[in-house]
Amino acid sequence: MIETPEISCPACGSVDVEQTENEHIAQRPYGGPIKMRILVDRCRACGVDGDFHGANDQVYTTADYLARLSATRPMIDEMNAKGVDDLTFERVIGLEFGTLKKWREEGCSPAEFALVYLAVQEPRMVSALDDTHWWRT
Repeated sequence: MIETPEISCPACGSVDVEQTENEHIAQRPYGGPIKMRILVDRCRACGVDGDFHGANDQVYTTADYLARLSATRPMIDEMNAKGVDDLTFERVIGLEFGTLKKWREEGCSPAEFALVYLAVQEPRMVSALDDTHWWRT
């Protein structure tokens, strides 16, 4: 237990707050659960608990990035195995050549991750868009 007199309770304003460190497991849509250590503030005066000052924001951001990084390569490989090659995906989505190679190595943003996730779930969507040749006009 960590004493934290500088933190006040958002519910009652008391500074009688204790802080504990807990293990938390977050489920990710692809790539499995991620374990992380988070801080939990608890007001001794009113019993409210939570993250009173945003101490866990960076923990969650880092865990999310690492989860996407570890899942991106296998997900792109799965997309390829389902018949959507890198070049077709990049062309249909309007990405620069080599973008998927970069994502495999460096990870990608949540929005980019969602695009690949959709292509894995519905590879026919990418094929249908490629067949329409809408991107050539």
